[in-house]
Amino acid sequence: PGFIALRNKIDYKSLLRACKENAPAPWGLQDKYILGTLNAENAKSFFVPLPEADAVAAGAVAKITSRQVNIAYELYKLRALHDALEKEQESNPSSPISNREIFEKQYRLMVKKRLLKTHREDLGGLTTKEDKQAFLAKAFDQVHSHYLSVIGCKRSFD
Repeated sequence: PGFIALRNKIDYKSLLRACKENAPAPWGLQDKYILGTLNAENAKSFFVPLPEADAVAAGAVAKITSRQVNIAYELYKLRALHDALEKEQESNPSSPISNREIFEKQYRLMVKKRLLKTHREDLGGLTTKEDKQAFLAKAFDQVHSHYLSVIGCKRSFD
């Protein structure tokens, strides 16, 4: 796990560096995947899963696997989510964060779509929909806590 965390952190920082250096198309990714500010109007499109072809192309540019590209991308989006929530909290400290559920749900769905592909065989062995949902929820919780440690966030979606 230590090596995985280190690799994920390096890939994430490489993506950030690429975003700063090559703003129009970092790692060959289109603007709609990386750039922009998260807000209530674009939450659904902001958390669009990275298509496999784009992940493979970005991986070729960055010299990493498409799976690593997806992880770095999810880390990037999680950091954007936390930044948006912090900004909203600062601008309205007395009111509850109105877009929190929308943002968190869209992020969770984005990550779970990748987990669904990654764990297709494991899920195939489960018979009920509830078992599959529980498996994906547990996988998401593990990935999410790992991602929080990689990007240095102390708190979860709570």
